Amino acid sequence: MSGDGGARGAALAIAAAVLGLSASRGVARAAVAHVSRSSGRRAHLATAAVLAAGALAAFVVKAFYARAGADELQFVLAPTAALVERISGVAFEREAGAGYLSRERSYLIAPACAGLNFAIAAFAMLVLGFAPRLARGRAKAGWLLAAATLACAATLLVNATRISIDLALRESTLPAWLPHAQAHRLEGIALYLASLWTLYAAVDAGFARRAPRWRAALVPLGSYLAVALLVPALNGAYARPEFWKHASEVLALSLALTAALAATTRSVRRGRLDRLAAGPLCRRVIRASPPRASRPSPPECTSPCSDSGRSPPARSTASDRSPRRCSPRARRTGSRA
Repeated sequence: MSGDGGARGAALAIAAAVLGLSASRGVARAAVAHVSRSSGRRAHLATAAVLAAGALAAFVVKAFYARAGADELQFVLAPTAALVERISGVAFEREAGAGYLSRERSYLIAPACAGLNFAIAAFAMLVLGFAPRLARGRAKAGWLLAAATLACAATLLVNATRISIDLALRESTLPAWLPHAQAHRLEGIALYLASLWTLYAAVDAGFARRAPRWRAALVPLGSYLAVALLVPALNGAYARPEFWKHASEVLALSLALTAALAATTRSVRRGRLDRLAAGPLCRRVIRASPPRASRPSPPECTSPCSDSGRSPPARSTASDRSPRRCSPRARRTGSRA
């Protein structure tokens, strides 16, 4: 009896251990699921906080730019004028309260030429396009500073390029149907939008997982249209007739450039595939691949037809895909014979 009691006790202990192990596994799975859900919620909250902080920063810069003069924008106008001098070779000197003036060309780099609208669009694009792709909250918060730095650097370079192109346009002969002011606006739209696409593609190349092509095209386009049209419309600019003329030019040129970008991307992708298919590596792979094994042809049915006293069926010619088979009627006739 004592042996039976000891065996029962050991069995109960083993059963209790098994139940405890299964319960601990269930608790561990539940804990892992809870941690994953909580981490997902934290990531979403961090993304929302970063996007809200980015929107607030863009609003503050936009409000400052709307009221700032040449002296307040000295930190932007001074390096812009220096870059324009390097690119175009035209000398500029500071005019207090006005900006930077080239007496040789009678050209003024005024506060309207500071390009902070492009900086806001670039900053919004970088925050909206890449902050949700980062995993940790600290990385998302640090991306705000990185996006601001990249936006400022891109603004200086792009704005100096735009002013240099405008200086060259002033020295060239334009068609009669294209005034210089309209050419300057169209050149700015095309340059700003192309620069946003280039900046997005350059930053996206640093990530292990590339963004879809539609996102790489629409996020810069949406950021630019929001700063160029949506914000002025919300501020009451829609009541002025010149706003609608500007909006029509922006929308028409932006959509045309987007369609051209899509067509170019598609043609480049097809060209790469064609070059890859015709390349030496692909030819080597085709040559090295073993030939496909041919399926064995089914045996011809000759014995029933020959035993029935009838002439055997004609052999298949080269045009036939498979040898002929005896029909069931021929088989029955042969079996009767």
